[in-house]
This record gives sequence, C-alpha cells and structure tokens, in this order.
Amino acid sequence: MNFEALVPVIIVAILTTVGNILFFKYQFKKDNKWKISDQQLKDLLLPIYYILKEDELNQSEWFGCDNINPHEFTAEEPKRLKEKIIPIVKEKMYLADNELHTSCIKFLEWAYRTDENERFQKSHVDGIGMDKVFLDFKSLVFTKYNKARNDYLK
Repeated sequence: MNFEALVPVIIVAILTTVGNILFFKYQFKKDNKWKISDQQLKDLLLPIYYILKEDELNQSEWFGCDNINPHEFTAEEPKRLKEKIIPIVKEKMYLADNELHTSCIKFLEWAYRTDENERFQKSHVDGIGMDKVFLDFKSLVFTKYNKARNDYLK
C-alpha cells in the first residue's frame, strides 16, 4: 500500500476527530446552559417570586380585616420580606444575572436601611407609597420569572 492512498484516510480520521470534539464541546455547553437556567428558575426565581406573591395575598387579607392596622403591615414590609429573602439570596446569588444581582443588592440595602418606626409614622401622616427600590425589585423578579418559565416550558 502506498502513502498516497493513506493520506485521504488520515485526513478523514483527523477531521472526524476534530468534528466530534467540537460537537461534544457545543453539546456540553448547551446542556450546561440549560441546567443553569433550570437551576436559576427553580432555586432562585421561583422561591423569591412565591414570597412576593404570598406577601401580596397576605396584604389583601390584612387590609380586608377590620381590627388590623394596615399601616403596621406596610411599615414592617422591609423587615418581613428581608427575613424571608435573605436566605435565598445568600445561598443562590451566584445564579443571578447581572441585572438581578444588582437589584437583589439594592433590595437588601433598602430592607436594612429602612426604619420600621419611621415608615409607620409616615404612613399615618401621608400614606406611605410603595418604595421605588422595592417596586423595581419586584417587577424585575416577576419579569425574569415569567421569561424563564416560558423558556423552560418551550
């Protein structure tokens, strides 16, 4: 057998090996991206989404009761949410993208810096509105959750 007959066989073997390596790298990257998206949805977005939705439902129940002061519920909102969200953010922050990461940090700063007594007094005087930092955080979590959920279901 001469060398000229082996050249195409060697080239095909090399190209096949390189093609397989590139394909498996692509497939591995694609699978890991899907796993990270899945983990982000299940471990980070879903628990925070649920906490925020549950708080909305509790708020509507509180405001529907006659013997409960709605100003108290509104005033303790940062403390109440901070206690529930901190463990999730502490353990799963690495799953957040840049936008969500920044929003989580701003939310935590807002929750730590807000004075419950000041909020209570302010809510009696002029009716405390929802804080912009909290609204932005809540909106972002809802948006990211809905997008991730829709992508997951496709």
